[in-house]
Amino acid sequence: GKMSALGSLGSGVARATGINGAGTVVGMSFLRGFTAQHAFTYTQGVRQVLGPLGGPTSTAAAINERGEVAGMSFVNDEIQHAFLYRGGAMLDIGSLGGPYTDARALNNAGMVVGYSTQANHVPGASFSHAFLYRDGVMHDLNDLVAKRGIWTVLDAVGINDAQQIAAYACTLYGECRAVLLEP
Repeated sequence: GKMSALGSLGSGVARATGINGAGTVVGMSFLRGFTAQHAFTYTQGVRQVLGPLGGPTSTAAAINERGEVAGMSFVNDEIQHAFLYRGGAMLDIGSLGGPYTDARALNNAGMVVGYSTQANHVPGASFSHAFLYRDGVMHDLNDLVAKRGIWTVLDAVGINDAQQIAAYACTLYGECRAVLLEP
């Protein structure tokens, strides 16, 4: 029945986005003056700023039991990439060729899922593909799904330790579904 404020990075505005079994919370907070936001972890009263990959903003989405964090960060003022934070360092895990990538979840093996725009991305259009990042390589989940027919997996939002992935898929005709991808 206890609620604890996690604080902020100077703005008074912060958001928690994930927690692991050890009670470490991840999230984002705006900086003083609302000039940017940075990803953070919070453990037993201690907040650690993860910082960005070079641009002004980062947000954490999830944390696993090993303390690894997945999220997104701007690389510069225009390009946003997913990251994996492990061993005290933020690793840019890249994209599927387009300028926007966002990590949504990770499992205890450090496999990350999310979405990425493609190299032929048109600004204003919502054209993304779900990705799986494992063993240092980002994979388009559509290339890994057998017999997907007319469906395109656009976003992956969860992955468990059995490597099952919760995702969102649509057809070219606008029919969309929640889907479960299994190894």
